[in-house]
Amino acid sequence: MRRHSTYPHAYVAPDFQLRAAESQLVPVDVAMRTSHFEGSARRARRMPEHQVRGVSGSSAQGDQIHIFDLAGGMDSSNLKPVRISGDGKTSDDRIVEAALRNALIVQKFYTDVFGRDSITGDGMPLEICVHYGDRLNNALWDGAQFLFGDGDGRIYLPFAQSLEVVAHELSHAMIDSTSGLAYSGESGALNESFADVMAAMVVQREADVTVEQASWVMGADVLNPALGLAGIRSFKTAPVFQNHPNLKSDTQPKHYDDYVEDPDEDWMVHANAGIPNHAFYLSATRLGGKAWEVAGQIWFEAFVKLVPTADFVAAAQKTIWTAEAFQNPEAAEAFREAWAAVGIKIEG
Repeated sequence: MRRHSTYPHAYVAPDFQLRAAESQLVPVDVAMRTSHFEGSARRARRMPEHQVRGVSGSSAQGDQIHIFDLAGGMDSSNLKPVRISGDGKTSDDRIVEAALRNALIVQKFYTDVFGRDSITGDGMPLEICVHYGDRLNNALWDGAQFLFGDGDGRIYLPFAQSLEVVAHELSHAMIDSTSGLAYSGESGALNESFADVMAAMVVQREADVTVEQASWVMGADVLNPALGLAGIRSFKTAPVFQNHPNLKSDTQPKHYDDYVEDPDEDWMVHANAGIPNHAFYLSATRLGGKAWEVAGQIWFEAFVKLVPTADFVAAAQKTIWTAEAFQNPEAAEAFREAWAAVGIKIEG
């Protein structure tokens, strides 16, 4: 598995977490634990070298999925999984069952749509930890495990119950095991964008909706409805929330002119993912139909073949070249125009 990233890969961006903490919408103790949780994950264990190898194809059996119940703790080293895919058991814990169900949907998506039976490509079980920490407000891929907090109940609901969040985190493992996009600068934004695009398509395919019917909004099902927020971020131009009394406004850029330069790379990669996300949205909606059938095929094939330090220009070129390799000039032009619309112009 190629491992050029710097971990963790979190679902909720640090700036969103900071605004919630500053507004005191999130209790101080929860905010501090979440910050410690994310910091600890940055220092998380790495796969041993004998488990690190590139993906050359699909495994015959697919990845086995192991679900661990950490019951508010943060160490799974001495625990046995409470559910294993195919074990024929059930759990009374709805979060455990939701995590396994969602992971199986994501796994099936990658198999059915892209012919990939393995998310990580290393033959190791996917280790999914639920009830991680005390009311922690995020979900992360730490390079070895998928970690899902339960949320504080005030802003966030349990993250593992969301198909979109599970798809996002498992997709980080997919891109890490293929192109290994480095988690900083433009390559980090592309890493986040790949996870968002794949997650959006998983949800759309499960609901069997077209690009016109899809909401293109992320995070709706992990937010407390009492907040009155439609979501955390959107693929569309318009901000997903504005002038919220606690969380202010969605400022994720959708054009390269608004690219965020900031030494805090975690904030930067999440913010700047809005630019390639919007390019995908424009491409998919121009092509019509269902996102995973044409636009998604091109996006996936292009992104898994990027080099670890790829920038937006490289990604734009690769999507256009991939469409041309698929002998689809309409798609190539759709991607060329979409990237140009977000400020990345590739000459024909």
